[in-house]
Amino acid sequence: MVNALRESATQQLTQNQESFEVSQSGPWESVRVGSSRKGSTMGNHYHKQTRLYFCVIQGEARVDIVDVEWTAGKTKRLGRGEGVLVAPGQAHSIRFLQDTTYILLKSRPDREVESDTFRYTVGGAQTVERNAKRRDSGLTYFPL
Repeated sequence: MVNALRESATQQLTQNQESFEVSQSGPWESVRVGSSRKGSTMGNHYHKQTRLYFCVIQGEARVDIVDVEWTAGKTKRLGRGEGVLVAPGQAHSIRFLQDTTYILLKSRPDREVESDTFRYTVGGAQTVERNAKRRDSGLTYFPL
């Protein structure tokens, strides 16, 4: 599946699209393949109902995840073929350490995710200090 998505992504991304929706069916209601430049960031929000899976196809990214109720968090550096599952209530921020191609799976269609998105700044000294005082966020990490 990753090879087919990578090939499709390459074709779409050469048309100067940052991301595009691959599918709207199955256990994941939205499957997006996208690319981001080194140094860019996406996220700094959480969802109350939507579950996400973020996977690096090519490149490298740092994912910061904070449980908004407990303000506990973790940071994970992801390389090719590695991903993280983000549960509802976990704020997330993704910083691209290299030019990166990725897959982003969502448990709800894009048209429904916008109303389920709430701003939350992830990272910085305040978050690190809060995280040191709280329990683990339950970040699930697994390679493909």
